[in-house]
Amino acid sequence: MTDQIIANNIPVRIGFTPEGWFAVIIPALLPKKQKGSADYIRGFLYPAMGEFFRGKQPVRYTDCVLIFRHIYQRDRPERRYRDHDNIEINMVADIIALYVLFDDSPLSCFHYYCSAPGDENKTEIFVVPKNEFAAWKTNVNMQENKTLILYENHL
Repeated sequence: MTDQIIANNIPVRIGFTPEGWFAVIIPALLPKKQKGSADYIRGFLYPAMGEFFRGKQPVRYTDCVLIFRHIYQRDRPERRYRDHDNIEINMVADIIALYVLFDDSPLSCFHYYCSAPGDENKTEIFVVPKNEFAAWKTNVNMQENKTLILYENHL
């Protein structure tokens, strides 16, 4: 019951883009912890990932880029952009690695962090093969403020 309440309040979108890239869309900027640990992220992301992958064949990306794209609501210019090296990002990376990567270390997976203005606050995470990273950058710029279509299965 708790998982359902969390899912209703933090409706994480998970799936594969038409290009076959894995994506997780969190409908908020990753909240920055005030004190203590970032364990609250486990409370919404683990159940969402577990539910998404229930009954599916595992997907394992190698030689890839783990991308974090922070979207800041453009009509709130007073909001300060956050730094990219925080414990919340590390927690999300570990959870995603558990489901779609063999390893998220620098020898197996590059990390890329960026921020952009948008219609609403959200955090987008992608896993993209390294040789398709330039295509992702081109695609994300062309898709600005469009709802990203995600599919249940890897195409």
